[in-house]
Amino acid sequence: MRVRRVAVVVPPEGAPPACDPGVLAVRLHGADAFTGHRLLGLAVRNAGDTACSLSGYPDLAFRAASGELVDASVLDGDPFGARDLGARPLVLDPGAEAFAVAGWGAMSTSLDPDVTVAVLLTPPGGANPVELPVTSIPGYAPGSSLDVLDGGEVTVTAWAARFEDLL
Repeated sequence: MRVRRVAVVVPPEGAPPACDPGVLAVRLHGADAFTGHRLLGLAVRNAGDTACSLSGYPDLAFRAASGELVDASVLDGDPFGARDLGARPLVLDPGAEAFAVAGWGAMSTSLDPDVTVAVLLTPPGGANPVELPVTSIPGYAPGSSLDVLDGGEVTVTAWAARFEDLL
């Protein structure tokens, strides 16, 4: 289930056209855990030859070890430990990245639930998600998982030009 804020973002005059999803590369940008909370960095890179614009919130979902999609709510806003700067137009030069942060409260894995093994991240404006294994998070070993479980709630920030601005 997705709960989305309705925001109209008008690109500045003279801004490049919206990024073609076909030239955007997505990746997981790291993770952190603290005081019963989790944060997951998301990144999108302009792999094209010309500058382009993007705005809004990441579209993400989670795949469990069983292969099924996790039935978790994804909300736009301020995750605990991060801050949402709101949807605003960003210009990505070739090779430049934009960042977002997803966060959730720790969920119990003591009874061996169907844990998350992959994040499905759809490039802005795209229709097809890219499946990113949890093991692609820097520092995560084979067999690693996330404790995003059925019934959970994940909050995600809008895309921002600098990762540091979200923390």
